[in-house]
Amino acid sequence: MSVVPEEVRRMAALARIRLDDGEVLGLVEDLNRILEHVDVLREVATGGDGEAGPSVAEGMGTRGAEADHRDPLEAPLAEFAPDFREGFFVVPRLPGLEVDE
Repeated sequence: MSVVPEEVRRMAALARIRLDDGEVLGLVEDLNRILEHVDVLREVATGGDGEAGPSVAEGMGTRGAEADHRDPLEAPLAEFAPDFREGFFVVPRLPGLEVDE
């Protein structure tokens, strides 16, 4: 399967995009290169079920010991933030930015 200039011109007209002949030829080249890559991807060996990569039956590695550790971001932010109010982290003012009242 390949793209020809007439198809690019038709797509450009549908999208209401003006292209000169050089742009059309450049797009034809680019689109054909993309289609070549897609053809290469189609040739990738699959597990027979249409999915790329090892099948579940072949076994997948586990994360091991670190799988037992809880992700800190699973906890509410207020649990590990030094100061957290009304949904915001509270940070101290920088010394040079103090406002005298």
